[in-house]
Amino acid sequence: MMTTTIQPYTPLEWRICTKAFQDFVRQYGPTAFSFDLRPADMPQHTFHLDSILTIEGDTLKLRIRPHDYMDWETVCPSITGFTMPRNQNFLQIFETTYNLFRSEWSALGEEALRLHQEYNSARAQLEHEAFRVQQTANIQLQELQNQLAQMHQEATLTSTQQAQLQQQVQDTQAQLANTQTLLAASHAQLNQTLDELRQLQNQHAATQAQLKSALENLNETEQPTFPGETKEPKVSPQKGRNLSSWAWKPKPALSENEERPKLGLRGMQECRQPTWLESSRPIEKIRTFDGLMEFLLDTSPADVVTAYQQIFPRPVNPGLFYQDAWDMFVQWLDSLRNEGISEQFVQVGRQIYTHLRIIQAARDNPGVKITALREAYEEPWKKDDPIAQAVNKVKRKQSVPPPSKARCYRCGRMDITARRAV
Repeated sequence: MMTTTIQPYTPLEWRICTKAFQDFVRQYGPTAFSFDLRPADMPQHTFHLDSILTIEGDTLKLRIRPHDYMDWETVCPSITGFTMPRNQNFLQIFETTYNLFRSEWSALGEEALRLHQEYNSARAQLEHEAFRVQQTANIQLQELQNQLAQMHQEATLTSTQQAQLQQQVQDTQAQLANTQTLLAASHAQLNQTLDELRQLQNQHAATQAQLKSALENLNETEQPTFPGETKEPKVSPQKGRNLSSWAWKPKPALSENEERPKLGLRGMQECRQPTWLESSRPIEKIRTFDGLMEFLLDTSPADVVTAYQQIFPRPVNPGLFYQDAWDMFVQWLDSLRNEGISEQFVQVGRQIYTHLRIIQAARDNPGVKITALREAYEEPWKKDDPIAQAVNKVKRKQSVPPPSKARCYRCGRMDITARRAV
């Protein structure tokens, strides 16, 4: 008996066996054939079968029973071992078939080796390409994720900015609505104030006309005329919105033949003393700004200009600074006709009045600087005429010799050491 229990044959070995079995059965007829079968659908089971190997046409058959055949090509992949009677003729036929397929077997082995090498190379190349593709895909995926995160962050920031802009627009619209409401209310109040001012202006014009007619009638009826007196018409100054016509004009001096007016004790005292009493001359109030405001309430802006020019005559060389300050003072008084007396009007007037008085005091007192007057004016003062007090203080400071030039009252020497002797 010939037995084999090796591992399942390769396809080439099965081709050799199939060729040898076909030649043997054709020459010597059917032969006994026992084999172990392991089906592909049940790999854990192995079956032993006894059969007769026959041939029908060119196809080998395994006869299990008288009428039960199995196809050799179908069964051989599952055969794990077979047994058949030892026969020298079969061995010769198998050797011949083996020699026939030896060269083909060698060529197939070399081809299989080459194909195996090519397969390994292609497999390595495919693995490398797959790794490179996977790495590229991972990088692209990471970049896409970063771009998506950046786009999401930008979208969030844009939505936040848009919400802030919308809130700002709403706040601006609310402020605009409030401003429009305030403007409408202010416009209505302004119209009402203008109407009231027009009514007051009309009443003032009517009152002035009545006063003018009454004064004319009074002058015509009650003014006495003396013999030898020539009566000339008195031209009243034109009081318009521009108060430049109220500029100070010096009175002509008395001629030698003209008799000077006789003065009483109070008049002589006033001539000797430059400071006048408010009770005797109300215009003396304008030496202070508060007194000027009181005088303005009792009189008119034109009277204030006239009184100021009487108390503080225009300097001989006024200069540009004085002219600008004087124009501002006149414009401030002229604005009273339209604006009226308010807190802002009083504050601006105080600054203009102080500026004009300081410049005029510097012009009237050569050697006294405007900056020194301003510094002296900022200190607390008495009630009467602070500008005059500032001038006196600056003059006293300028008249006192410096410490390095102090004069000794004993020897008359001027030296800083003389202070120690004093």
